[in-house]
Amino acid sequence: MDGLFEFGLGVTYWLQTNLSALDGVLSWVSAFGSFEIYLAIVLFIFWCLDKAKGKHLAYLLIMGGTVVICFKHLLRQPRPFWLDPAISLGEWGGGYGAPSGHTFLAVVTFVFLSIWISQRRWVIVTSVVMIVLTIVSRLYLGDHFPHDTAAGAIIALLFIAGYWVWMEFYEETFAQRILGQRFWLSVAIPLGLISIYGLGLFLLGTPSFEPEWQEFGTAAEIFSYEDGAFAFAVWSGVVIGFVFEGSRVRFLADGPWGMRIGRYVLGMGLVFAVLTGLRALFGLIWSVDQGLGLFLLLRFVRYYFVVMTGMYYAPALFVLLGLADADPVPKISGSLNKLKRTALKD
Repeated sequence: MDGLFEFGLGVTYWLQTNLSALDGVLSWVSAFGSFEIYLAIVLFIFWCLDKAKGKHLAYLLIMGGTVVICFKHLLRQPRPFWLDPAISLGEWGGGYGAPSGHTFLAVVTFVFLSIWISQRRWVIVTSVVMIVLTIVSRLYLGDHFPHDTAAGAIIALLFIAGYWVWMEFYEETFAQRILGQRFWLSVAIPLGLISIYGLGLFLLGTPSFEPEWQEFGTAAEIFSYEDGAFAFAVWSGVVIGFVFEGSRVRFLADGPWGMRIGRYVLGMGLVFAVLTGLRALFGLIWSVDQGLGLFLLLRFVRYYFVVMTGMYYAPALFVLLGLADADPVPKISGSLNKLKRTALKD
């Protein structure tokens, strides 16, 4: 492993020496990997382009992203600037190194856009450029080793391959299941992952860090729990939001572009109002002396309602205000306690 770390540091040294003119571009590309940016992309597809594909991309990102977060915490690998603080050119958000979440998000999103949203040449070229720049930016800024980015890319490609298999062989059968079966299967997956994740942490026990990066490791351990609360909050919001939207709202993503742009502007304003409003509110409720438990709970609640706003509350508002039409024939009906499938009328 020391050899991998030394090789990775050498790559970063070389990039920082030879690509310093691109510092601003690479810093911007790295910042592009935030939750807010990818949420905006998913919601644009979900609200304005293709509702089903928006759902699929959301599921891909949250399922794979949760796996990446769990692996980060279980593997507890350092970042390059932990070994040599002089190479750090970015602002550390917290967390361990491998696998690279930025790389995972970029590969999944841009491959998905190039294959299932638009196969136009400019989309494909832009997607390839963004993936390459994302990987280079993470290496250049000293945030990741090459094997971190490789691991993130491999996980992304595995999820993309899994999605293709799902669409080819299982999606139609799954869509014919009643809502209750689909809902509980969607719930069972994260619950199973939580169980495996918790068991892994229990078996690993208290982490021990190399003396030179003890301070970084301690901070990363705390952030990993914060990241876990975030991931399972988003997963809960996606699953429940899509279930409620499909049974109670059933908005249509088509319509004139003026209508689509109107709902996107309104929807994003609502989502970011919830995001920033809950951040401010919970900042008044929680203080450092109240411990990590309350912070994780508030973090879960905040991101759950942010995602629920995008997947359920905003579409309901679109229909209410006439910014989107609603499918008049519900394919599913009932409550979470008693869910049944209704026959489609000719």
